[in-house]
Amino acid sequence: MTTEIRSALFSAGVIAAVAFLLHLPWEFAHSMLYQCFPDGVAFSKEAFIVMHFRAALGDALLTLLLLALGMVILRSPDWWQHPTRRQMVFLALGGALLAVAIEYDAVFVAHRWVYADTMPTIFGIGLSPMLQLALLPFLTIVISQRFLRRPRVY
Repeated sequence: MTTEIRSALFSAGVIAAVAFLLHLPWEFAHSMLYQCFPDGVAFSKEAFIVMHFRAALGDALLTLLLLALGMVILRSPDWWQHPTRRQMVFLALGGALLAVAIEYDAVFVAHRWVYADTMPTIFGIGLSPMLQLALLPFLTIVISQRFLRRPRVY
């Protein structure tokens, strides 16, 4: 494996780990904005925790997807290392649009979850998940850059 590939995989791992650690508390914090038991089925504490860990893992993968889409659309494999304001707006809008698509499908098409009355919405789509995918990928980049600037020994 070349050093370049190893470095890219290491960077992706750091980004995924930081994204997971940022999304996990958000998932727990905004869980009160959803009806946890829309079908009257109660979750155990363990199932509730596992559900949020899975959601945070999915969010970390979505963060990697947004960065990969940026690489393709912006034609720059390292755009996230020194993003311009325009690129950060792209990331925020891309994240928000991705959240809209996911939430629309989950709430209105597949009926996987239901919003509680406390969930603020825009045109029926939850504001919390839109903010989550608009803000946390940016924060993930900022934090990841601090870890990735340090010299690595292979």
